Amino acid sequence: MSSLGFVHYTTKGQKFAGSKVMENVRQFYPNSFYMVINDAGEDRLDDCIKYNAEYYHSQKSMGYPQEPYGYSLENVLEFWERFYIACLRTDTTHLLYLEDDIRIIKPITFPEDVEVYSLQAGFPDGTRFPNGFPDGFIQLIHDYSGVMPNVNSYNASGGTIFNVKTFKDNYHHIVQWMKDNFENVRLNIYQKMGWQDSFGTYFYLLSGKPYTRNPNFCNVYDFEGTKEYDYYGHYEYPQDYQITKGIPSNIEYVHNDKRYYI
Repeated sequence: MSSLGFVHYTTKGQKFAGSKVMENVRQFYPNSFYMVINDAGEDRLDDCIKYNAEYYHSQKSMGYPQEPYGYSLENVLEFWERFYIACLRTDTTHLLYLEDDIRIIKPITFPEDVEVYSLQAGFPDGTRFPNGFPDGFIQLIHDYSGVMPNVNSYNASGGTIFNVKTFKDNYHHIVQWMKDNFENVRLNIYQKMGWQDSFGTYFYLLSGKPYTRNPNFCNVYDFEGTKEYDYYGHYEYPQDYQITKGIPSNIEYVHNDKRYYI
């Protein structure tokens, strides 16, 4: 039987928003595994005690990925190492990757055997996103995994649900693949290797696993509300909705709700 835990990567300077995420998660999942990972930011221990969450306070700051490449190899591996620790600690089959702009609306459902479950990766007609995987990168994934990727774009943002066993089983050999290939690929084949929405997707593709669209999860933006946020709305990607115009009734939780950001 599947079960859901949470790993929360906090944002420096957004302690209040992060505490609202913890409060929101505990409203629906009072006893589920919950790990807070602090990127050398403000101390979150008080909130972790209040909301019964494990606490990982790193002295190393990865910061925010930078154009055009995103994170360096060192920081990608740091991100994965933190996630691997959460996978070792959890007693659940799946982990939902939280950021400080996630909001749960109702209990979250997901297929029991899903591997990586998130926003639509590519347009509905099969056209890849502008920042999608080039053919050369798709071929590299196929050559390594022996399985042709079922998507040609990435979208494993905050809010993605990941299969814990798959991550643990494939972590070490994919880390080695990254050490062997990262610099050559990002300089010569695929520039976006270092963005977390991207490496959250291709980790599972390199593991030979499929990416699945979650129809009950979406990005939100609110240009007509009291606070402007979310650049996603500019691109007209699938599964983006303006809060003030309403979101579909099936939606269980959202990403990019920055109403509590300072």
